[in-house]
Amino acid sequence: MSNSDRNVMGSSCLTLTTQHFDNDCFKSELARMIVMHDYPLSMVEHEGFIDFCLSLQPLFKTVSRKTIRGDIVRMYEEEKAKVMKLLTTIMGKVAITLDMWTATNQKKGGLYDCHDTLHR
Repeated sequence: MSNSDRNVMGSSCLTLTTQHFDNDCFKSELARMIVMHDYPLSMVEHEGFIDFCLSLQPLFKTVSRKTIRGDIVRMYEEEKAKVMKLLTTIMGKVAITLDMWTATNQKKGGLYDCHDTLHR
């Protein structure tokens, strides 16, 4: 579907007043949504998803799965830095435990179990 087709189809939609659109903020929220709901990175390249985003915001610049992956890794590193900074304020020992597994309805991946203890 071309952009002109999208505009014609969207002509019956409600017209909003002037607003500011920040594509970086949009990408950040998209990355957060993908992580929060465990969506596949490839969804950003699906035609239906792109059409949906453009119907909501015609100024949206589409992203590749490689780009959104980089955004997610950057978001992880920022959150990790915040947690590490917070941990430096805690007196004593901290034990961090992480258990991961693959559900029966997902691809075979085995069981992952990681235990880590931070000592000062």
